[in-house]
Amino acid sequence: MTLCLFLAAGILFQFHGIREIGDLGGFFKKAPVTSIGFTIAALAMIGIPPTCGFFSKFYLIRGGIEGGRWEYVAALLISSLIHAVLFFRIFEIAWFGKKTAGESSPDSRQDDPVETLPRREAPLHALLPLVAAAALILLTGIFNGQIVEVLRLAFETSPAVASHLK
Repeated sequence: MTLCLFLAAGILFQFHGIREIGDLGGFFKKAPVTSIGFTIAALAMIGIPPTCGFFSKFYLIRGGIEGGRWEYVAALLISSLIHAVLFFRIFEIAWFGKKTAGESSPDSRQDDPVETLPRREAPLHALLPLVAAAALILLTGIFNGQIVEVLRLAFETSPAVASHLK
């Protein structure tokens, strides 16, 4: 998830010169592949299904509840809430072109960031790792049950792990 976010941030910086969140105004309408990759990674960090972030938090919260470790449960829920607030603010700016505080709201469309940004994507060599990371986030989330089962079987049949579990 973090790799995918860094890949998207690298594309925004390297190929589009975007250095601050306020510069994202409407950008995601101009570069849909980059925006989808960023959005998938952000939703995974928040813990939205069917991303791997949801299922990892689900298993951790379930373990915290079963183990009576409510401080872990609270920390995970608070972290999801913080991520939601931060990323949904970025979504608002990047998808809908909302201006950040302190910027003027001109009446003419020529100063609208959505209209002034060129419609273009980064080169394919930059997009492929982003798309691969986003796809892995979704596939790991969708097939989490099978992945957990394979890991469970591997741990149960491993002599080194079995000796530690006894």
